Amino acid sequence: MLAERGTHPNTAADLCLKAAQAARDDGYDAADRLELLARSAGIAGTLHADLGRNLFDQAVDAAAGINDESARLLSVHADLAQRADLSAPDRAVTASRLVAAAEAITPHVTDASVIPYEEVLKAAAGLDWRLGLATASRWDDEDRIALAQALPAALEGAVATGALPGGQALALDHLIDDDARRLAFQITVARHLASAGSASSRAASRTALVRAARWLRLRVPVRSQPRLASQLVDAARSSTRRRPFSRCSNRSSR
Repeated sequence: MLAERGTHPNTAADLCLKAAQAARDDGYDAADRLELLARSAGIAGTLHADLGRNLFDQAVDAAAGINDESARLLSVHADLAQRADLSAPDRAVTASRLVAAAEAITPHVTDASVIPYEEVLKAAAGLDWRLGLATASRWDDEDRIALAQALPAALEGAVATGALPGGQALALDHLIDDDARRLAFQITVARHLASAGSASSRAASRTALVRAARWLRLRVPVRSQPRLASQLVDAARSSTRRRPFSRCSNRSSR
């Protein structure tokens, strides 16, 4: 506004410098940082040619630093980390490196949605469940990813590797404040328990499904119940299909 009116040019130039400084230092993602630097450069150029040129150079550097492909590669690293056979110390170190890599790439992507936060959390928690759960909570506080998305990913990773028993993971599902995500998490844990193969794990799977049904009936809004109940019934049917096969197999083995 000051630049358009031609009044207080020094103040206007100073504001452009402060805006550019904020763009570099205040944690903007790459797209917002680039836009702010470009706007500052455009305004500053009408006031002082050298200042405008300097800020334009900064905008060019910001554009060159955008790297969405590196963020996408995190998915590959997370998958490899889950498959690798690592010692306990190496598992903790690898989990920390995955988390650090996801955080380091943030200033260099056009949008935070490019970063595979859920996949990184799942892998990290599978390697070190304490770090995974702590990171899920911290990233929610930092507005990187909502806890309703972060927590299921971390818990599923911990359950999948056996680092956290399914029953203990389910005890934390009240922290997932999205009903659809909460049910999806409950079903995932139930299926994992059913796939373990032992009689006790199959019983635990059935208990998890009954628990989910009780929660759905008592806590979920009526308008959402039919859709979610259908998903739960499908999960229960797939679980019961396995049990007759197991009993037949036991009989034949006798």
